[in-house]
Amino acid sequence: MTKRDDRLRPIETWDVFWRGSFATTYDGVEYVIDVDYFDFSERIRLYRDGMLIDSRKSPARFDLDPATRVEATMSLYGMKHVDLINVQDGRRVPLQPRAGTGESWRAGLARKHPQANRWIGFVSWSVLVFAAVTQIPVLFNSTLAHLTGTPLPTLGLPVWANATLGIAGILAALDRALQLKHNKWLDD
Repeated sequence: MTKRDDRLRPIETWDVFWRGSFATTYDGVEYVIDVDYFDFSERIRLYRDGMLIDSRKSPARFDLDPATRVEATMSLYGMKHVDLINVQDGRRVPLQPRAGTGESWRAGLARKHPQANRWIGFVSWSVLVFAAVTQIPVLFNSTLAHLTGTPLPTLGLPVWANATLGIAGILAALDRALQLKHNKWLDD
């Protein structure tokens, strides 16, 4: 008899906001990586044909057999990567987002509207770069400038502009996370 927690839960409507689930078929078996983005212990769960077989803290590595493994790493807003790896030649194949997840919705948008996808990607990247350039000095001045005695120069944006830019930065980071795009300078 298996415990209820050992079975892969179906994806429900509201899971789109806090759950990532990625699948692949290997050697006739379906493997699923499932994560709860609000689980601050960063547990990554591996399911084989719907049954839990292992759970590890991010970054996680699951050996499926001597020649193949799954690697998954969480980022601040989602996943950095979820890959099936051939150990012998190093080839990486990304696991596919399962239907009903935010990542699946974003991949569908990219497939159906490639031009809009490129535009949204460019805007997300630009917002993150602009937010980093303008907000890092503000953050430094509010937290560390008293230690150095020398504040960094800022653009002097009004409070409402800083708040708007902060919210836009979070949305841009979320968009990049849904596409599993990760840059250590922008997305960490």
